[in-house]
Amino acid sequence: MRELRLGRGPYPTGVTVPDDVMGRLPFTPHEWHGTWNYTLRPEPLAPPVPPPPRDTSFGRFPPGDKTPAWLRHPSLTGLEPAAFDDLVLRYRAYLAEHPPVLLPGKRPAGGPGAGGRRLSAADQLVIHLLKNRWSMTQAPLAEATGLTKNRIGATLRETTPVLAALGHTCPTGPLTVTTAEQLAAIAGHDLRPE
Repeated sequence: MRELRLGRGPYPTGVTVPDDVMGRLPFTPHEWHGTWNYTLRPEPLAPPVPPPPRDTSFGRFPPGDKTPAWLRHPSLTGLEPAAFDDLVLRYRAYLAEHPPVLLPGKRPAGGPGAGGRRLSAADQLVIHLLKNRWSMTQAPLAEATGLTKNRIGATLRETTPVLAALGHTCPTGPLTVTTAEQLAAIAGHDLRPE
């Protein structure tokens, strides 16, 4: 008679099954053993669950606007509300079809993951229209919008090529606006706190 003994080397403790495969296994857990003891049924593995469709607007445009509503006045933007809304839709559609190319390790200051710094499409267009229609410098625009000059500059770098690709030209205003008060006066808005 032969005697069998286990070798003295290490033995694997088991096979690790990834969670996505574990969820697809056809098994029946036993009520009295919980999830650690179960019977595998003689069936093929269930098909993998497809990932949810990617929302192309995720991270690009937050739901709320950060710029004051009075900055969208037609006398400031040069666009009636319906034309402004149409431009916002065209702008968003263009960006959905032509997402930005990001180099590894590089992210725009207000890009995905920037949290509350990200501007809505309407905010981006308001900044572009005001800057170009009224030949404004960034200082009065920052004062009127409550945004930093860096954020305004980054927004202009993003919007300018997109609006050029859309063929949108900005009508020039009759004067150069040098202060936030001038801009408010054109829209009939009072900047003084109540």
